[in-house]
Amino acid sequence: GNMSAEPLPWPWRILRRLTYFQADLVTTNNEDSYRILRKFVPYRKLTILPNPLPDLQHLHVPKDPQSQKSILYVGRLSYEKGVHILLTAYSDMARQYPACPALVIVGDGPSRIDLEILASKLGLQEKVIWKGEQHNVAKYYSNAHFLVVPSLREGLPNVVLEALVFELPIIITACSMATKAYVKDGYNGFVVPPANAESLAQAMTKLYLGKELHGRFSIFSGTLAKRLSADEVFTKWSA
Repeated sequence: GNMSAEPLPWPWRILRRLTYFQADLVTTNNEDSYRILRKFVPYRKLTILPNPLPDLQHLHVPKDPQSQKSILYVGRLSYEKGVHILLTAYSDMARQYPACPALVIVGDGPSRIDLEILASKLGLQEKVIWKGEQHNVAKYYSNAHFLVVPSLREGLPNVVLEALVFELPIIITACSMATKAYVKDGYNGFVVPPANAESLAQAMTKLYLGKELHGRFSIFSGTLAKRLSADEVFTKWSA
């Protein structure tokens, strides 16, 4: 999560100062957290070790050449996930580009009914596809144009790691330091302000219209996925 935006309760802050420096090694998975932890941990005991990507190669399914690529959201349907912002942004995009890909929403949660009502009010009945909870999401990644993670607050969602395995461009919000370690703005996706439908719509439109841009982002996601494979990361852990 965001260590600066979500500070620990005071008992944990005290424990952190009393215990972290006694550890043989303290690890974090991103540079922003590393800079914060430098206040509590000696330099020689602190290191960055990224999370390994999940092994999903066995789940790859052939891409359907006849199907139009979708814009994909995978996750819980609750307020903090920002799906209402995604629907608003997508509505703006679809109004300007009626032929844009469908928005596929995989997941369920307490906000689903409210979100379906919002989609209807926005005139998206024919453009948003609700898939509910799925145990195997490989086919949705395989046939996605890109993944959107519109969270208002977030740690490191597994969907970002999964999307990298499938070499997808990714749009995230700037609410998580950990996620920004895996999505490099302008390289394999876009990082937009949270709760900003206009910025999100602009990023989605750029990826929809920019064939060369999309291809470049996809290549970089694939390259990053190789560097973050379990074998590569475990080698760093054992070094």
